[in-house]
Amino acid sequence: RRGEGGQPEQLYLADIRAECGLCRHVRVQRYYHSTPLHPVTIAKLNDLALGVVHKTEFECPNCGNAVGPEQALSTAFTWAFPDDAGLIRAFVPDARDPNALVWQLVAERRLDPQELPGWEPAPTESTHATLTDELVEEVCRRMINPKAAIRDTLRDWRDDPAGGAITGLGAHMTLCAAGPDVSLDELADELEEPGVPIALDDCVPVDLPTHRDPATIAGALDAWIPEGIDRAAVRFYVQPQPAFEIIDRAFDVANLSCTRDPQGYTEITTPRDAVYPRPLPILAVLRRAVYTGVTPGDAARLTAEEIIGTLLRVW
Repeated sequence: RRGEGGQPEQLYLADIRAECGLCRHVRVQRYYHSTPLHPVTIAKLNDLALGVVHKTEFECPNCGNAVGPEQALSTAFTWAFPDDAGLIRAFVPDARDPNALVWQLVAERRLDPQELPGWEPAPTESTHATLTDELVEEVCRRMINPKAAIRDTLRDWRDDPAGGAITGLGAHMTLCAAGPDVSLDELADELEEPGVPIALDDCVPVDLPTHRDPATIAGALDAWIPEGIDRAAVRFYVQPQPAFEIIDRAFDVANLSCTRDPQGYTEITTPRDAVYPRPLPILAVLRRAVYTGVTPGDAARLTAEEIIGTLLRVW
């Protein structure tokens, strides 16, 4: 959803199991909270997971006693990537010992707001004492925040451009930066499936139908790109198929009909025959991914949800 100032926010689940200090009645609480998507990091997810216990607050339905964080028994935290790459879960089986926090990742799963994760990791999945970028990439085949990898790559390349640079940003997007001895086309020849080329100096999603001025979209390039970068020497190659799949699924869940071709979507229509006034070019979605430093699937989910929210009047 859009938060304050149009900043996209991602839902997460915070589950608490607490016991009344007076009568020992046990109650479970669930919060559907959200956090801004663009600044999310490993450290942020760790803070959110450890912060679940502090949300404990209710009046015991059995005796009326106030129950707070001190009476929490265990907590669980669930985060999901917008592009359905997987779930990240954190469990504190004993809320009195935050050092007992354990992580569990489940690949290729989307968030189910009705699912109860339990209070301990599932025995069928591996557990981890700490959450790392390497672990997320291994299990979910993507990064927590691609912008961080883009920034690191471009800084290194700016300081030492010899040989150029190629960096995979998850399974569906690759960054190429030319060097004094290698061109962008030569670097592209090394890619098995290049995808759609998008130049860094021409990546504003100008035809994005969900924003009146796409250049000022939340997460705009100028807000996070390193200084001193020769943008004309940088190109991204983005796979369109994952974006199509995410949009198809989102429209199907919302029961929207549309006409789809290789260029994108037109005649996006609700069951009550309300029609979205503009087409959705897939190129605009891929440009959004580059311009805001997210995966193509993330950009697709954000755009699809913006259209759904407008058509179904849930925003």
